[in-house]
Amino acid sequence: MAETESQQIALLANASLLADDLLPRAAMKLAPINQSNCNDDPRRRPADRQNRHPGQREWKRHLDGDSHLSADMYINMDGNADEMEWLPSPIFQDLYTKLNRVASIASEMFVDIEEGPRPLGPLGLQQFYLDMKFVVCFASQGRYLSRNLHQVVNDIISKAMAAFSGTGMDPNSVLPEDDWFTDVCQDAMERLSG
Repeated sequence: MAETESQQIALLANASLLADDLLPRAAMKLAPINQSNCNDDPRRRPADRQNRHPGQREWKRHLDGDSHLSADMYINMDGNADEMEWLPSPIFQDLYTKLNRVASIASEMFVDIEEGPRPLGPLGLQQFYLDMKFVVCFASQGRYLSRNLHQVVNDIISKAMAAFSGTGMDPNSVLPEDDWFTDVCQDAMERLSG
């Protein structure tokens, strides 16, 4: 659906960065140690709610393993000059690998949606539309949304709707109003964020 590889990678890079932020939050929410904390006090200021998980950095380190990006990684380099192997840091190598893998999968998926042996049905279109709106919603909330990302998502949605129209059905007749998508996305982000 994204016409160029750079558009796909831009979309996926934003999603990857957001996942890096949301995964530790979700892990902390599931951890039994945090279930007794009073982290959901609605009287807390928004800034306090954003910082309510002081162990989030530790969870990120735990989940990232050896590829965790830190200031120490750069600060301590001068002490290890003899051992230098000039390659990008492991976390950026991992990001490159993941983005290429996701771009390949996404490219195949877009071809299947547009040209596959079975047409995109009403529920598939609704889920796809919801997924793309979710990307826009969480990207804008996390201040990751750029005009380019917004345009790429809109182009992807337009192509999916055009593919659906190829079945002879009007996509607007099967999709709920935009407010429904916004509400579902907001609810999902609230559940995921804690």
